[in-house]
Amino acid sequence: RAIKLAAVAQWQFGTALALVPVRAERGPYDKAIEDIEKDAEKAGFIETYKKPKDGDGFAVRYRPGPKSAAACKKARALFGDALPAVDEFLDRMFEMNTDDVELFGTVYAAWNDLLLDNRPADNAAILAEVHGWHASKRDKFPKAAVHAMLTRIREWGYIPTGTAPRTRRE
Repeated sequence: RAIKLAAVAQWQFGTALALVPVRAERGPYDKAIEDIEKDAEKAGFIETYKKPKDGDGFAVRYRPGPKSAAACKKARALFGDALPAVDEFLDRMFEMNTDDVELFGTVYAAWNDLLLDNRPADNAAILAEVHGWHASKRDKFPKAAVHAMLTRIREWGYIPTGTAPRTRRE
């Protein structure tokens, strides 16, 4: 989840994370976020742990680390006046399940890419871009799910503006 959220936050709030996401199966992904996560854990800002998922595998979860107050201070410096909006964004994202965050990140990035490419960005074009993202997306996220997420994104006011960088194909 954190990887997709960082990519969207970079576009939505203009953070200086320098992520250049690829179009991975589970949504926008940049391996550099793993280094950021490791550095944050090493600094004591966060603690990570693995939680078993339904079926097989696991999910990485986060909790505040012993120096999370210092991380909050850095976040205030990084985001400035936008910090309350970032907090609201994170609260909304953490209320969603992993699949919904994947869909949110994919829809947002696909829409943003269309704008960067100066292509039409109506619902039909965004749907086509999401379904063309990876072979799994068409079955996992049917038209109704994509349109419902577009409605949520608009209601929340997280409208892409064509902010670089564009996602890269794997």
